[in-house]
Amino acid sequence: MSPELIFRKSRHIQALLFSVEAYQFARCVGLYVSSGHEVETHEMIGDCFQMGKRVVVPKCGEKVGSMSLCEIRSFDELLPGAFGILEPRDPVHTVELEEMDVLIVPGVGFDRAGYRLGQGGGYYDRILASRLRAVV
Repeated sequence: MSPELIFRKSRHIQALLFSVEAYQFARCVGLYVSSGHEVETHEMIGDCFQMGKRVVVPKCGEKVGSMSLCEIRSFDELLPGAFGILEPRDPVHTVELEEMDVLIVPGVGFDRAGYRLGQGGGYYDRILASRLRAVV
């Protein structure tokens, strides 16, 4: 998709997200920091900061395939990390999945049962595997 189409579709997705009651009342929101051709999340993250929501983003661990979820308070806390994707610089404040009211995960596709097709690394799948109870 062209950058313009990604931008337009991302704004549409953002509007849909912001209309969901679970998001509106969320105090702690997990988002990925977009890169490349993903749904753009930088504006969503900025809006969360403005609304006073806690923002949690992923950080790849030193062990291949490991990832933690870390709270940030500004974009200034992000540096290029694994795969060139912006992630929190050290030291980080790790947040447990249960502390988040909403977690937005990237995906190439999703089915009606909530299963996702990602980029193939399985990072989110490992975090969610033992904790995912239901898909809204």
